[in-house]
Amino acid sequence: IGAGISGLFACKKLHKQGHNVQILEAKNRIGGRIFSKGFGDESIENLLPLEMGAEEVHGEKSDWYKLLKDENIKLKKSRQKQDFYLWEKNGKKQLFTENQLESENEAYQKLVEFYQNDFYHAEIDEETTVLELAQQHNLSSDAILHLDTWLSGAYGGSIDTLKTKQIRLADRLWDAGAKNFMFEESSISQFLIHYFKDILHLVHFDKNIIQIDYTSPNKILLSTPQNEIWEADKVVISVSVSILKNKRINFSPPLPDYKLKALENIDMKKGVKIALKFETPFWKKNMGSIFTNLGEYYPATRLENTLMFLGIDKKAQEITSNMLVEDLCSVFNTQVPFSTFQKAIIQDWGKEPFVEGAYSFTKKNAKKTRQQLAKDIDNRIFFIGEATDIGCPATMQGAMYSGEGLELGIGNYEL
Repeated sequence: IGAGISGLFACKKLHKQGHNVQILEAKNRIGGRIFSKGFGDESIENLLPLEMGAEEVHGEKSDWYKLLKDENIKLKKSRQKQDFYLWEKNGKKQLFTENQLESENEAYQKLVEFYQNDFYHAEIDEETTVLELAQQHNLSSDAILHLDTWLSGAYGGSIDTLKTKQIRLADRLWDAGAKNFMFEESSISQFLIHYFKDILHLVHFDKNIIQIDYTSPNKILLSTPQNEIWEADKVVISVSVSILKNKRINFSPPLPDYKLKALENIDMKKGVKIALKFETPFWKKNMGSIFTNLGEYYPATRLENTLMFLGIDKKAQEITSNMLVEDLCSVFNTQVPFSTFQKAIIQDWGKEPFVEGAYSFTKKNAKKTRQQLAKDIDNRIFFIGEATDIGCPATMQGAMYSGEGLELGIGNYEL
């Protein structure tokens, strides 16, 4: 169930092993939270230049990175340029480069010191949020604002929600490497269509599974709202964790207690990506990200006249393109963004049917929670997806690992 990256990798593996596999996908496309799109006026060579969902390839040690290199996909290092921050000075908000803040601003220096040391080593209990720890160390309001933008983008929740010890554990378990990359020429969606071309005929679109009945020991029945019935021996579920948490699928009998407990201990908040197209760039060529009160902007990888915006959790609430253009006018102290703005694409993942969020994070017991979420039910119903991966959750490679690592007949984990 689901033709996102984990479902596609699982299907490719099982199909190669000789299993009779079908994918039931609720949407009319593959990719899940991978969604490459254009404004509609791009050249034929670059029809899908914008990544409105998953974008970065995290880590040079991951199998996902190695696969892309083996397939001759051109990647370029991300976050290589100078970042800019909106920071208060003499009672006025101004843009500063990261280098300027590091050398001149004590509040920023204190933020860096906090994140490199106290954040990882201070004595705290299991329930201490990042915000509580930041307040205990008397970080400034600007520092807390930017810490929230950093960590919400990296871990999927606002700092008043993220538990500090859960982030510490996630960082210790991370095993993919520290470098990040972007697709330089082709889009991620185009790559998926190419790489999975041998199994695309097995994908059935617009099949929203709302009922899974595994009462019978001999068969599993899957139902859609249109009363279509699909019969299976085994089912692999690769839907987002929000779909399970929000009970968009009814299980009969109900999910076991350990699975429900895992769903209580994991979460997935709203996320929005917005592409803003301008007549010409008004930002500097050496600009990396711009961190403002609203969130993070960064230049699109394959369109030089477009800025991307990322907002997670509270920074994804009711954001509009007009709000962002006004924000950019204020930040750059010019009306050029307003006068040159052309069009926008808004991808609100919190409102996206069959997804309902950005990416997962744990609220407690990170390793055990993801193991329990991944554990199969009676060797008949299997669970995969980024939320089930321990080493690289909330990423494309985590989703890939969970799909490729699926072993029918064995079970994913022992509790």
